[in-house]
Amino acid sequence: VIAFGNSFFGNCLDQGCLGWWFSNYLENFYCVWSSNIDFDLVEKEKPDLVICQTAERFMNIVPQY
Repeated sequence: VIAFGNSFFGNCLDQGCLGWWFSNYLENFYCVWSSNIDFDLVEKEKPDLVICQTAERFMNIVPQY
């Protein structure tokens, strides 16, 4: 799983953040602190799931998919 997110995912070190839960319960979890999806990284890693979490005010465009 690759997640592109903000402070809600956090640094994966605190149980108060989503990243901690994902990193402790999934075998392979990567969190990228970004409101944009890095499609090159997604293509390279080929994760089973991509999560994009952000506040709408940070979205430059509305996703097509």
